[in-house]
Amino acid sequence: MGITLKVTAEELVCAADSASENIEKVRSCVDEIERMIERLSACWEGEGSRIHWVKFKAARAEAGAVLNEAADLPVKLLKMAGLYKRVEQENASESGMLSSNVIW
Repeated sequence: MGITLKVTAEELVCAADSASENIEKVRSCVDEIERMIERLSACWEGEGSRIHWVKFKAARAEAGAVLNEAADLPVKLLKMAGLYKRVEQENASESGMLSSNVIW
């Protein structure tokens, strides 16, 4: 027994927009954290500062990679929405032809 998902093209477009917004919010937060750490580095010197900065840079790189990967999601959702719309239009035009070929 399979699972049937009922999704509209409009829902996919909304999901893509929402995903884009959230990705940009997270990217903005990561940028703000980096600015804060840079400002704090003037107050914190020595080995502790260097170690934490190195750790943050590694986490920043990982977060950037995840965000770049996530940025593909809205593109894929919009592509799916386009396919749904095209198939729905094709089905509508084909079903329109059916009614003229039916004998009542």
